[in-house]
Amino acid sequence: MWDLSKRGAVRMMLYNDKGDDITARIRQGPLLITDIYVLQGKQNSPLGIECMEDLDMLIVSLYKFQILLEKSLTLNIFVRKYLTEQLEEIFNKHILFISGTAKERYKFILENNPTLLKKFPLQLIASMIGITPTQLSRIRNKK
Repeated sequence: MWDLSKRGAVRMMLYNDKGDDITARIRQGPLLITDIYVLQGKQNSPLGIECMEDLDMLIVSLYKFQILLEKSLTLNIFVRKYLTEQLEEIFNKHILFISGTAKERYKFILENNPTLLKKFPLQLIASMIGITPTQLSRIRNKK
């Protein structure tokens, strides 16, 4: 049986050419974590994963997980639903980065992950929405 009461938070980040990290997402449990580049068999990944809080987690090898997916219709449905929800969130965030303002990206975070601002440093939130901590402070002060 899958225990979905796991707790904790992780930060997924990208590393740019200078070696600086840029927060891509902060996810809070329950969640599935994977590096899509590793799943595709690529040797080098621009992604990093950092534990932001104490975690309760289950770890499974990709090989064993694939076997479970082949044998369990329930797990297969759960994973497809979870991935669809994650893709929708990522796509909405992508649209905001292309067409939205910094204020709209901040509003997206407030609506979709309201606890992030209370639990994590503002520089990580600013990085996640593509602005400086100073710009984030200005946006927050205008409210």
